[in-house]
Amino acid sequence: MPKSKKRKEDNSRLQKIEKAQHKNEFLLRLEKLCNDITGSNVFQLIPRDQLEDIYKLRNHPIRVIEGEGQKIPNDILQETKSMVLDVFKHRRVPLDIGNVSSISLYDFFTVGFTLMLYGTRINEVDFPGATEVKSKLNPLVSIADGPIYNSVWREYLTMMHLMSVVMSDLQLGLYALKHTKRELIKGHIGLFFCMEIYRAETEQIKFTLDGSSRPAFRLGWFLDENIGKIDFIKVESEKLNLPDGKTFDVYIQSHAFARLQERIDGVTPGFLHFSIYDSFKNLKVAKNKKGELLCEFALIDKKVGYFVGQILDGKLLLKTFLFLTNNGTPEGEKLHKHTGLMKEDKIYLSIDKFSSFINSDIVTNPIVKDIFIKAGCESLFKVDEAVFLAPKGMFEKIPMAENIKKYLKLGHDIPSL
Repeated sequence: MPKSKKRKEDNSRLQKIEKAQHKNEFLLRLEKLCNDITGSNVFQLIPRDQLEDIYKLRNHPIRVIEGEGQKIPNDILQETKSMVLDVFKHRRVPLDIGNVSSISLYDFFTVGFTLMLYGTRINEVDFPGATEVKSKLNPLVSIADGPIYNSVWREYLTMMHLMSVVMSDLQLGLYALKHTKRELIKGHIGLFFCMEIYRAETEQIKFTLDGSSRPAFRLGWFLDENIGKIDFIKVESEKLNLPDGKTFDVYIQSHAFARLQERIDGVTPGFLHFSIYDSFKNLKVAKNKKGELLCEFALIDKKVGYFVGQILDGKLLLKTFLFLTNNGTPEGEKLHKHTGLMKEDKIYLSIDKFSSFINSDIVTNPIVKDIFIKAGCESLFKVDEAVFLAPKGMFEKIPMAENIKKYLKLGHDIPSL
C-alpha cells in the first residue's frame, strides 16, 4: 500500500476515534448536569436515537472568528480565543436548580443550553418516559428569558466590549466584536454562538512642531454597536474658551502616548486609549500658568491627569501627558507650593506615577494621604483597583508612606495646604 494512502487511512481512523471520544465525553457531561438538576436518573430514559440528535444539534463552545471581509492578525485572533476560553471556564453562573448551585459560563453555553433547548423540543409521544423527562427538565427550561438568563447575556455582551477595548490601540489598530448565531460552520450543523472580530485603523498625519515633523493619531473609537465606522471626537471651540462657531478634530502625538503609558503604569494600553476617547466625550478643560490647554483625563470618571493641548493647523493636538501630581498641573503646582517638592523630589519618591497611589500604603496612612487630598488629588484614591494590573507575584501593597513622611520631616502634624 502506498505510504500516502496509508497515512490518509490512519488519519481518517484517528479522526473517527477522536469524534467518538468527544461525543461520549459530551454526553457524559450532559448526563451529569441532567441528573444533578433533576435530582434523579431521568437521563437514562432518553433513547439512543434521541441522544444522537441531541449531540448533532448541540450548542457548541463560543467561536471566535474573523468578521466578513476581515484579515485579523493571528496573534490578535489567538489572544482573543485564549481570553474567551479563560473567562468562560472560570466565571460562574448561579442556578440553584436541584443539586446545582452554580455552573461555569462554558458549561452554561454548551451542555446547559443544549439541555435547555432539548427540554423545549420534547413531545410526550416521542418515546416512553418523554413526559417525565420534560417535566423534570422544566425548572431549567423555565429560566429562559428570566433574570438568570438575561444576566448571562448582559455579561456576555459586556465581556465582548471589554475584550475589544483590551485588544485596541490607537496607534496599531482598533477592534470591535459582534455577536452572531449560526447553524452551520464548515459543514458542521448545530448551534454556534460566534464572536466576529472587526478591525479599523484611525487616521495618522504629521505635524510640524518646534521644527520637527511628528506623527499623530486622530482620536476616535471603533464602537461595537456601529461596526464599520469610527466615532471620531470633535471639540467645539467654546469648550476650549475660544470664540464660538468652530470645531476641532483631535490628534494625539506619539510622545503623549508614551508619557501616558509611563505615568499611568499598570493599565493596559487599550483601556488607557479608550479612556482618552471617553474623557473627551465629556471634556473638561483648564489652563496652566503658561496659558496652555489642559484637557482632563479620567479613568472611569476619576481624574488622574491632563493632556497638554495646542491648536495647530486647525486641529487640537495633544502634545504630552501629565500625571495629576506632575509640575504643570493645578494639583501638582499646589503640592509643590505647600510642600516644596520639586520635580526631582517627586520622581525620587515615586509619586509621579499612578501605581504609587493604587498599589502602595499611602491610602492607609491618614497623614500622608491628607497631603494629597488637600492638594486636589483625592480622585487618585477613588479609582477602581480592577483597572490596575499588579506585577506578577505581588500580593501586598508597596510600603511608601513612611518614606514620604521622613522625607517631608512630618510628625503627626499635617501641613496646612
